[in-house]
Amino acid sequence: MSLIELPGGASLHVIDTGTPPGSAETRPPVVLIHGMLGTPQTQLPALLDWLRQDYRVIAPTLRGYGDSLPKPRRFPHDFY
Repeated sequence: MSLIELPGGASLHVIDTGTPPGSAETRPPVVLIHGMLGTPQTQLPALLDWLRQDYRVIAPTLRGYGDSLPKPRRFPHDFY
């Protein structure tokens, strides 16, 4: 699990079961996207465990959910 900084300033928490760089083993990638109000750990644990045996599983947590941060915003005094 890692935190990836995006150019817009947001940070995404990503589960990547890929092989380390330089490894000879390569597996086909599969991207899993969680549903509303969840994270890959809460909504897809069985699927993650099952797929990681044969595939490189990449499962980001969407902006503003779980450990991912929302896009930075400014709220001026007249916003509300």
